[in-house]
Amino acid sequence: MQHPTSSSEFRSSSLVDSGNTTHHLYPKDHPQEHNYKHTQIHTWKELLNSVKASDLVTDKRKRRLITLSSDTTIKAALSSLSMHQILSAPVFDQANNFEGYVDVLDICGFAISVWRQQQVQLYRSEFDPEHKFFDSPIRDVINFSMWDYPVSATEDATLEEILDVMNSPARHFHPHRVGILDNRTLQMKSIISQSDIIRFFADNIHSVPNAEKKIKELSLSHTPILVRIDSTLSDALSHLYSNRLSGIALVDDNGRLTANLSASDLRGIVPEAFDMFYQSTLNFLAKGTTSHPHTPITCTPESTLADVIKTLAKEKVHRIYVTSGTENDTLLGVITLSDIIQFLKPW
Repeated sequence: MQHPTSSSEFRSSSLVDSGNTTHHLYPKDHPQEHNYKHTQIHTWKELLNSVKASDLVTDKRKRRLITLSSDTTIKAALSSLSMHQILSAPVFDQANNFEGYVDVLDICGFAISVWRQQQVQLYRSEFDPEHKFFDSPIRDVINFSMWDYPVSATEDATLEEILDVMNSPARHFHPHRVGILDNRTLQMKSIISQSDIIRFFADNIHSVPNAEKKIKELSLSHTPILVRIDSTLSDALSHLYSNRLSGIALVDDNGRLTANLSASDLRGIVPEAFDMFYQSTLNFLAKGTTSHPHTPITCTPESTLADVIKTLAKEKVHRIYVTSGTENDTLLGVITLSDIIQFLKPW
């Protein structure tokens, strides 16, 4: 009688039925293992098809849609984004016509543009970058990043259809939000963001395919953009904007993860920050923003997909860094909300 030499020859799987978890133990190549995978994916697809956009909007507890008037100044817009703890908002004109979205990446790009104008006009005292930036109307920065084209769906769209919109290969970008339209009037009622999707995944973690698998088994992470902590703010912002990212890793001389520069930090930018573009990014995080930078959230290759999803939802962050977990704690990769959403598309 032949016995398995290692427990790694077997995989523990679980299916959830009415709150009860049934565990199965099959050899990796056993036909039942293939059947389980097929059943799990089929069940996941059924779940996504059973949930409507209106269900997610109800669960969001977002009270009302936060909007911006196209005449709103960037200073007032940043204040509104900070107060409501959001990174983006739809913009409407005086006639209540939808003009597009503005997010912090758009504002970041505009800030870099204003700062570069300052360099060209360095000896022109009448050029005031703080005034040029903070007093400009928000209409000037709508989709400034060329990465925020609006996409929408109606209230009766299924979650699978929402994921399809977010992952469409026809686009050169993956939208971070989908506007939800009233079925009758087709007026925007709410927004479903990537964070809302991740919270849904976390709330239904026992139905998520491969939730029990380790990160190292799934090839889910990718190489992060790294910037040294003592790099100038202008360099860090340029990397953030040119790579169309909402956050980048800040590392020390040994390449160890030290901090994170994110869109949330830029939300609280102060006028004095324009004097810090040639100073270190660390100095900006300490003095150039009213936001309170968070310690980077990390996991290890041994963490499961379920661990990562639940952590992203709990910490309300948009990325989690993968580190070795050893004494040197080497930075190995990063997993973003986009990575998770694309990985869990049901096709």
